[in-house]
Amino acid sequence: MPDTPRPGGGREATYGAMAGRPDHEDFWKLSDIVVARDRTMDLTPVSMREAVLTETIARYIDPDVLRGFAEQRAFALLGIRLGGRVTPRVDEAARYGAIYIDAFVQGCEYYEVYGSHAKERSGEPGKREAMDEARIARHVDPESLRYLAQQRAYRVLRIETVADALRHGREVDRLRALYVGALIEGCEFKETYSPETGSGDEKTSDESPPENPSGL
Repeated sequence: MPDTPRPGGGREATYGAMAGRPDHEDFWKLSDIVVARDRTMDLTPVSMREAVLTETIARYIDPDVLRGFAEQRAFALLGIRLGGRVTPRVDEAARYGAIYIDAFVQGCEYYEVYGSHAKERSGEPGKREAMDEARIARHVDPESLRYLAQQRAYRVLRIETVADALRHGREVDRLRALYVGALIEGCEFKETYSPETGSGDEKTSDESPPENPSGL
């Protein structure tokens, strides 16, 4: 289950449990991004956290656009239909939306610092799983990202035991998939619309993250 991030930096401050943790260099890169982001928020007074988050989001994309997109992602994942007969699970949707925003921003930060991998892993043409794997691998080691996403889900759900993990298995899977997809979308958004790439203009309020195929 998740460890409390430890001070000291580098491999002494890592995100996630020791057992089964990948040793790929991308894991340590991701861990540094996540631990730094968590530490910033932990050191920020509660009354100022929303403002700090908004300022961070605004470095990459209009905050209202990302929050609206995250809400729609959460509603779709939970099967919530606005105006329909399904009662919105407000707290659960808010948790899913927060995970999406968290991961998207971390993806932007990851790409900003490390860029994308020089080569893609090629998958078998026509296979969604292979295409999704190649899409992830273009930016980060898939195993490292999925491991960190699982640990993130454990933390959000406050899972501390194997029994907890089994009891919440379905929601862990949902949150893990949401986190992986959002982080990669953050990488892709940063890659596509950053001024330094020359492939897009400065961000405007009508820009939205790239579409996420099901499966990520």
